[in-house]
Amino acid sequence: MLNWPVINQIILFGLLMSAVSLIGALTITINQKKTNRFLSLFIAMASGTLLGGAFFHMIPNSLAKSTSVILVMLFIIIGFFLMYAFELIVHWHHCSQEKQTHAKPQGFMILIADTIHNLIGGLGIGAAFIENTTLGISMWLIALLHEIPQEIGDFSILLDSGWNKKKALIYNFLTSLTFLLGMLIVYGLNTRFDVSLLIPFAAGNFIYIAASDLIPEIKVHPKLSQALLHLLAFALGLGLLLIPEILNN
Repeated sequence: MLNWPVINQIILFGLLMSAVSLIGALTITINQKKTNRFLSLFIAMASGTLLGGAFFHMIPNSLAKSTSVILVMLFIIIGFFLMYAFELIVHWHHCSQEKQTHAKPQGFMILIADTIHNLIGGLGIGAAFIENTTLGISMWLIALLHEIPQEIGDFSILLDSGWNKKKALIYNFLTSLTFLLGMLIVYGLNTRFDVSLLIPFAAGNFIYIAASDLIPEIKVHPKLSQALLHLLAFALGLGLLLIPEILNN
């Protein structure tokens, strides 16, 4: 029997996440220097929320409901490893393409990477909604904070690759729909497989993205004041996920 409340939640939050891809259009009218300053602070906070979500919510939740600690840890490592392997392959393809064409990486490679990334994210967050609504919304919000700067960055790369604004927005939105697809796939598999292990898998994704993609972007600054500002934003991201857990315990 179909669980329509869960299906409706998956469709709603899947479409909302896909709509975030359109945020790149807002940066067209904003000064590039201001955009970069806003993005760097957002990236710092997002890296904190990703780590906080993984260590304060997703991993403890998985450990509390699993009969095997080592299995949970294994899926965390699998999530981390596969995200690393995926980005390694994409980076190698970009470098190979640049050597052959002496041109910038093509926009289509960015879209392919984003498609797979969104599908993986949808799988993990869809599993969280099946587990319980609170965990699902919590993970969705964490992913949202990461998705905003990423979508703005993807949109900028597409424009830099020679795409016009309309085409960049349409294709970026279409690739973002794979987030919803991932959530629906998990729901379809829920009756046949234990999809709860996708939660520690997603935690591994979150840890990799924060540690490998986001933190390196914000940890080196010529000004101490700017570095401290980003450190505070990072701490704020952690605190937003830690404080609710402290209050509940």
